[in-house]
Amino acid sequence: MAGKRKQIPHDSSSEASTDNPLIRVVAVIPSSNMVAAIISSSKYDIDLSLTHVSTYINNALQRCFVDVRHKLKKHFDSIPTLEEVKQNKHEDVTSQEELNFLCDHYASVQLKERSNKNAINRSHLTYNHKGGSKSFRAHEEEIEAKTEEQLSAIDYFEAVLKNTKNDWDKGAKLKWEEMLSMKTKQLFQMVL
Repeated sequence: MAGKRKQIPHDSSSEASTDNPLIRVVAVIPSSNMVAAIISSSKYDIDLSLTHVSTYINNALQRCFVDVRHKLKKHFDSIPTLEEVKQNKHEDVTSQEELNFLCDHYASVQLKERSNKNAINRSHLTYNHKGGSKSFRAHEEEIEAKTEEQLSAIDYFEAVLKNTKNDWDKGAKLKWEEMLSMKTKQLFQMVL
């Protein structure tokens, strides 16, 4: 979504309908409660009745929408007053109606309350995940494929939370050391 805006041809033929499972998503338009997709017929047949296809497209649309929303919020926050924002619209905003919607949304009390609540929740984290955007399960499968064995919970904790460049996050290292001491105590008690 970076760079210049591209013109997308729109085919308004009768084949391009929501009843036709062979459609192509060609543009994303943010709306108040959802991401609406403009669809048209295409030389590429994409069968949206297949679960994995529709899931992939939905996830791709959501990622695009989140990226655009983040970029627009960053632009909104960089300008001090609401009036100045309305005069200096972002290049991805095409109409005054879109700009008004975004200004109302970003200036709303609900968004500010949710943002503050999320900031408080993030401050309660004792350590940060170092695994990037992959899920814990994806990391687990990747590690098992490399080592060809299943890791213990402690080894898995280390693999996902220890950063190869900056070593340990302080809170994560304390938790890992606590787990190791508990394991050692348990092994010692089993020997006795």
